[in-house]
Amino acid sequence: MLDLVAGGGRHSRLLRDSGFRVRVVDRDVSALLPLADGRCEVRQIELEVDAPWPLGNWYDGIVVTNYVRRSLLPAIAKAIAPGGGALI
Repeated sequence: MLDLVAGGGRHSRLLRDSGFRVRVVDRDVSALLPLADGRCEVRQIELEVDAPWPLGNWYDGIVVTNYVRRSLLPAIAKAIAPGGGALI
């Protein structure tokens, strides 16, 4: 799972605590670092700068809330594994 622009980590925490492996991404990871463990990877990335898409492909699910960068929508869609989904 990928929580893109995770903010305070509300969705990341829910996913991790539900047993999912989560990659958590934001430009400010200070609130996210306490979530880091064997099931949760925290990465500091500035999506406005770190282009092209720096996160690889094949996520079972991608969560994106309170963030819109239309130019990233094709990359987000391409990063979803077959049978996966996105909440945008």
